[in-house]
Amino acid sequence: MPTGGGNRKQGHNLVPEDIKGLLDEKPGRLIVGTGNSGVMKVSAEMLKECRELGIEVVAFSTKKAVERFNSLADGNGSVAGCFHLTC
Repeated sequence: MPTGGGNRKQGHNLVPEDIKGLLDEKPGRLIVGTGNSGVMKVSAEMLKECRELGIEVVAFSTKKAVERFNSLADGNGSVAGCFHLTC
């Protein structure tokens, strides 16, 4: 489920409000792309919320995150991706 870009709550810090619709779907795993240089961070609040929802979170530079997402998307588990496309 795509979420809009550019209207993030805390710039380079991913927070639950940024991807609420995705979290509502409760994927088993969330792959986060942190940008080309890894500038975007996954907030502690985000990690806590995902842990409470039973969602495993892994973060990589966006190129590696896309590769990881593609390798997992063909499997049986539920996987979602959130990719920072700049920086």
